[in-house]
Amino acid sequence: MSQEIRMIGRAGFFAWLMCAAAACSSSAGTPVGAGGSTGTGGAIAVDGAVGAGGAADTGGALGTAGQTDAADAAGDAGFVAGGALDSAPGIYIVPAGPDTPEVRYPISNPSVKNEGGSFRIDYNMPTLLVGGDQMVSLRGTLDAQGRIATVTGDAGSATCDLAPGDGFSVRCSETLTGIEVDVAGVQRMTQSLPAPMAALFVGVASRFSGEPIGIVEIR
Repeated sequence: MSQEIRMIGRAGFFAWLMCAAAACSSSAGTPVGAGGSTGTGGAIAVDGAVGAGGAADTGGALGTAGQTDAADAAGDAGFVAGGALDSAPGIYIVPAGPDTPEVRYPISNPSVKNEGGSFRIDYNMPTLLVGGDQMVSLRGTLDAQGRIATVTGDAGSATCDLAPGDGFSVRCSETLTGIEVDVAGVQRMTQSLPAPMAALFVGVASRFSGEPIGIVEIR
């Protein structure tokens, strides 16, 4: 099963990998970003491809975010947007946890319907996060101003802002208690990656299985 898993900058990944092997950290105590430079949270952007059977495509460069940048301010988890995430119609964000950074996955097929005071959002969860094909379909009503929607479905619930700015048309904060995470499936899909990176994705999936909180942004 294919899944996007390219990231920002080949050199950045290898710098991070060398740093991780040496167990390095910033002198100020700030987490070292996954790109090897100091960042507020070392967020990782996933925007490439894993071939069928979980083998990484040879052209799938691995790299990460976390570099000090004008966008690297408190609250943004050190994420510096780049690569296919800039053009993906949707992004799924898993916030940082005690032992894992924020991770952003592209969503290729989101659907949003807003009509007559009702709102609906449909999309497939990133397979690298949940380990298989899982659809999210949430629907509900808009507030009196037509901006905030409260939606529910079999997958869980969310509160959606229909005017979030930053180039997005919808941003939903979700709790997806109905999603089943196949951690073993994520392990299979990442088995060809360098061990530290595979462990990170498996760790994020494992945490998400017990704390299914995320943010979906739709352009």
